[in-house]
Order: sequence, then C-alpha cells, then structure tokens
Amino acid sequence: MINMRNLSRNLFVWIIFLITFSACHKTKTEPGDSGYLHGIYIVNEGSFQSNNGSITFIKKDSSEVHQNIFLKANGRGPGDVIQSFAISGDLGFIVANNSEKLNVVDLETFTAIDTIMGADYPRHFLAVESNKGYLTNGAFAGNVYVIDLAGMLITNSIQVGNGPENLLRSGNKVFVANGGGWINDSTVSVIDVQTDKVVKTIKVGDNPTDLDRKSVGEG
Repeated sequence: MINMRNLSRNLFVWIIFLITFSACHKTKTEPGDSGYLHGIYIVNEGSFQSNNGSITFIKKDSSEVHQNIFLKANGRGPGDVIQSFAISGDLGFIVANNSEKLNVVDLETFTAIDTIMGADYPRHFLAVESNKGYLTNGAFAGNVYVIDLAGMLITNSIQVGNGPENLLRSGNKVFVANGGGWINDSTVSVIDVQTDKVVKTIKVGDNPTDLDRKSVGEG
C-alpha cells in the first residue's frame, strides 16, 4: 500500500530542490544581448544648425531597430551635424562637426563617458593605440589632433593638408586623406604613430576623402 504521507513529503522535498536549483542557475547571456555592443550603427547627420543628429542601432542577427539611442541613454542629443562614428574596444566616438565636439560613449549602454572639446571643424576619429587617438580637423589648412584617451583631452596637433578627412592605420603609420575642405588638395599625409609626426606626403588625385586597404590573404 502506498503511504500517502511519505509520498507527499517526498514530493514536497523535490519541489523545494527544483526551486532552489532554478534560483541558483544563471541564464546564459549571448554576446549579442549585451546592450549596444554588437550590431550595426547608422550615423544620421541631421540638419545643419538644427541639433537633431542621431545614431540608429540595428541589433546583430536581427531586424530589431533602435532609434536615437544616444538621446534615450543621455536625455540629450549628441550634437549638431553628426559627421562620423568610430569604435575602439567597448567605447564609441561620435564626431559632432558643427557642435565642435567628440562624444565618448560606453557601447553597452551608450551613456556618455566624456565630451572632448577644442576642435573647430572635427571630421573623423581613429584610435591608434589603447591610450591614444587621432582626430582630423579643419575646413582649410588642416591638422590632426592627438587625443589622450586616458585623460580624454587633446594633447598635441599635427599639421597636415587642407581639409583632412578619413584616416587609415597600417603598421606604425596612419594615412590621412586631405580632402581639401572648403578649398582644394590632392595629397595623403603619412604620420608615424610613435613620433606623431608627418614622415611623408603622397600626391594623389583631387580631393581624396576616404581610404581602404586589402591585405595579403584577405578576400
């Protein structure tokens, strides 16, 4: 004969065990679920002097779209005319051209960590070392600002061509496309990352703005 009292007691013990085990078991979080760390970032320039630039995020392996993620995270917009966006590790760098600033954000939450001021016509940012970045600047005669990523401030300026635009690192060299800005140029400046000095100027076509590369073994 089945002892109902023992059966009920055993069943109760199993229920307590399952509840305890479930409470101790941690749900595995996939990398793609870590906030805004993994996905596609869309730079929305906004209208000149309207201060309505924004960043849109499309989640990795999903059609899930998040609009105005900087505004939602910080209660304010990133600035007037969002020129470009760059990534280094878990940090994002939003260049606001007409607002003359570089917003630094935590990519997981998109909350602002710092705002770097001092550029009058910022264009593109590139992290060249773990603690150092370059920011192109200038509508006429241009320069590349050296930024200390530990202190989040401009520490030096490198004179390049007119209207510098995008940058590309290859080895210990950074190539800067001198797009001319509001005038003309047809050169690429080559900066040595270790000395922060221009070591070569390459003549190219009129008003270069972007750079890309294909290394051996890449498709």
